[in-house]
Amino acid sequence: MERLAGGRVSPILLRPIREQVVHDRVIRLLQALYRRRRYAVGVNIGNSKETKVRVAEQELYPDLVLRSTEGVRRLHAVIEVETTESVNRLEAMAQWGRFAKARGAFFLYVPAGM
Repeated sequence: MERLAGGRVSPILLRPIREQVVHDRVIRLLQALYRRRRYAVGVNIGNSKETKVRVAEQELYPDLVLRSTEGVRRLHAVIEVETTESVNRLEAMAQWGRFAKARGAFFLYVPAGM
């Protein structure tokens, strides 16, 4: 199980390898897309914890973090990418609700039809 901030455990055990590859590919595509739109884009691919967001005294590690590049580097958006295995009620309660409380916008990418 994946550890979250505060020692909590994510409801997702492990994504199948095929889904993890697709998940990571989507993150890289979104990174390239938003970088062209003049955002500083931080990514967390796989188990990496390179970029974080603080929400209500917690450190969260979403898939992508967009910050403005002009003036103060304010948080613009938090982006989470999900696969068919990770779209469920437990994931919504464990992560999405906390990401939605960030100061910037929250974007959730899910497979079509989910």
